[in-house]
Amino acid sequence: MNYPALSLRSKALFEDHQIAIFKQTDRMFAYLMVLQWIAAILTAFIVSPRSWYGTINEVHIHVWTAIFLGGAISAYPLFFALRHPGETYTRHVIAVAQMLWSAILIHLTGGRIETHFHVFGSLAFLSFYRDWKVLIPATIVIAADHFIRGTFWPQSVFGVLNASPWRWIEHAWWVLFENTFLFISCRRSIKEMWNIAENTAKLEITKQIIEAEVEERTKELQLANQQLQAEIHTREMAERELKETQTQLVESEKTATVARLAAGAAHEVKNPLAIIRQGVDFLSSEGSSEEDKKVKASVLGDMSNAINRADGIIHSLLDVSSQSKFNPTQADINNVINQALILTKNQLDKKQIQAIKELAKNLPSLQLDKDRLIHVFINLINNAVDAMNIGGTLRLKTYIKPNDPSLAPFLKDVEDSKQIVTVEILDSGSGIPEDVLDHIFDPFFTTKRKIGGVGLGLSIVRNIIQMHSGCIQIKNRSDAQGVRVLIYFPVKENKDKKEAA
Repeated sequence: MNYPALSLRSKALFEDHQIAIFKQTDRMFAYLMVLQWIAAILTAFIVSPRSWYGTINEVHIHVWTAIFLGGAISAYPLFFALRHPGETYTRHVIAVAQMLWSAILIHLTGGRIETHFHVFGSLAFLSFYRDWKVLIPATIVIAADHFIRGTFWPQSVFGVLNASPWRWIEHAWWVLFENTFLFISCRRSIKEMWNIAENTAKLEITKQIIEAEVEERTKELQLANQQLQAEIHTREMAERELKETQTQLVESEKTATVARLAAGAAHEVKNPLAIIRQGVDFLSSEGSSEEDKKVKASVLGDMSNAINRADGIIHSLLDVSSQSKFNPTQADINNVINQALILTKNQLDKKQIQAIKELAKNLPSLQLDKDRLIHVFINLINNAVDAMNIGGTLRLKTYIKPNDPSLAPFLKDVEDSKQIVTVEILDSGSGIPEDVLDHIFDPFFTTKRKIGGVGLGLSIVRNIIQMHSGCIQIKNRSDAQGVRVLIYFPVKENKDKKEAA
């Protein structure tokens, strides 16, 4: 702490406090002078005649003394207290005047011993200045008054016609006795004022230091905040770039899927085209017999079926490859699965994998984005195909199960559902290693990076299913080798029906 600054500030605070006390005490004595003047006049009218003559009550010369001499004594301290409060000479003038008032009141009461207590009270009031120096002129004035009047007019000060010439010393002694304690009290008060001033100065300097530290810290925080804002901006830019990269990778994954499907679709479309070509060649040949007409009609039917089949394959392929917003409509989950199987037929045939469908009938329709869900099942079927050897088995099931509270943390709006449509896919592949199983939904995690996988397939699958308020679980089969995929879609109750019920 800066000690010179502390010392200077303490001194300034002490002086301000001291001057405030001086001014406050000056005002108190200004009121007291007026009250004593009024009290002296009343005393001159009421007490003085009886004190001096016993029972005779008349206007005495002391009344004029109280009025004019008392007024003169009060005038000077009043003037200085009102015009020059807090000055050194003001409090010394007040000290002298206060002792003269004690002398007048003692005189007006005929030297009654009780009135002498006014001297001690006046000294106590003067100690309110907390300046022991004002006690010196007060003591000199009262001692001189007692000496002079005790010598020439003892009745006015001691109440007797004849008094010992040393009696004034006895009174002065008691004044000095009281002054001793008042001096000690003033010194203690001054010490306390210094302590208060020093403590206040310490608090102020400490406050200034703290405010400076706070200001400096605030600047540091503002700078740190600016840096943080810049970092946030940089991160936002990086996140946008990452999202763009993810979008590109997703599209890349989607393009790769479409490419695989296109290869299979080309093979699938090739067969209907061959049928159509053969039919065209046959229809171009001559022959108008009734038998030829029947055969031609049959050929036309085959050609129509082939065209419809090729058209369905091409439309499904276009649906999967198209970019569209999430657009759910009422749909049957079984139809979605069938379309996915059509598009993956080539991959299944290559490995001679038998696809077994166990699709429940009369399933409740769901709000589905068919194109997105076809992509989901294509991805899951392709993963199963990659994990299986030649001649494997892929089983696809759909069924209804009652609401399961254990699925509440994973399903949205499950509280509003009494039934859950379940899709189960089981393959006969090699399964998933346990150390990998917990990471299969992590973006960019893949075990197929060497063959071009980017690790977004299952991440996208889960996101699409969650968009449908559903959830997906993938685990190894307990009954045999392979993987079991469970997909749950809550069946939302019709609100209108629910309210009517």
